[in-house]
Amino acid sequence: MKIENIPFQLINWDEVEVVEVPGLTGSAMSKIWELGNVRVRLVQYLPEYQANHWNHRGQVMLVLAGEVLVTLTDGRTSMVQAGETFVVADNTEAHKIASGNGATVFIVD
Repeated sequence: MKIENIPFQLINWDEVEVVEVPGLTGSAMSKIWELGNVRVRLVQYLPEYQANHWNHRGQVMLVLAGEVLVTLTDGRTSMVQAGETFVVADNTEAHKIASGNGATVFIVD
């Protein structure tokens, strides 16, 4: 990820619209801020959420509350808990997110 041509920005998350993103099961409530080549998201995965797609985009995800299960295409899994972060580069290891009990995460991609 290379952040380019973005002047200082202040994001007031209370002013960012919530978008519901349905999963294979459950849904995610996502606040998305995007400028240039950077997307920043504050996402609440509702209980029993399971992504309906493989994500190939690199990202840095910080789990603020709850936990998420990250599954890679080769079958490896990692449980990422509150206070932990995972990082993956663009087009290296596609991943899916699931959360049984729900989670709140902050993502930069």
